Amino acid sequence: MSKADFIHKYKIALKEARETKYWLRLLIASNIAKNINLASLTKESDEICRIIAKITINALRNK
Repeated sequence: MSKADFIHKYKIALKEARETKYWLRLLIASNIAKNINLASLTKESDEICRIIAKITINALRNK
């Protein structure tokens, strides 16, 4: 896999992680999933976004 492919795949992963975070926030705001603790999932989703973003930034710097 080339460096450009690596960066592209991580950009897609970041987009998907951000979309997951969006849907979790939407579920919280709508109170659809009342019995599920979505706060911990939202926090974990945020951490995943930060990790993927950092990997992508570092890959772009080292290109």
